[in-house]
Amino acid sequence: MDNTNKIWKYFLYGLLGFHALYQLGFGLMTWINPQSLEAPYGFDAKAAPQIYLIVLMLSFGQLFLTAMAILGIYWVSQNRQSGALLGMLLGCYFLCLGIAGIIAVDQRVTLFIDVARGILTIVSAFMVFKNTKN
Repeated sequence: MDNTNKIWKYFLYGLLGFHALYQLGFGLMTWINPQSLEAPYGFDAKAAPQIYLIVLMLSFGQLFLTAMAILGIYWVSQNRQSGALLGMLLGCYFLCLGIAGIIAVDQRVTLFIDVARGILTIVSAFMVFKNTKN
């Protein structure tokens, strides 16, 4: 494996590791303390059972994304194209999430967080995918 391929692979490791830690922290925070979302998003998590259920679903979704990022790291370390493909899918998710955040709720910070990490993940995963033999 030449140096360029190694750089892309380690860059993808770093991005997937960042995604795993970020989503794990967010998922645990919302699972353990649903009221932590009240200040930034302006709702009462315990006001109605339906809202509390939505917050719990959000939390478990974040933990699922954590598991997918860890699985992607494992598969990439095994030189499997499925790890890079999973990285591209995660990148597409974050890209769509960022775009939806900008359009739906005018959260400009998602442009810098979700859109940027989505694009970086897609590009690095694609480079690893095309340089990995299945």
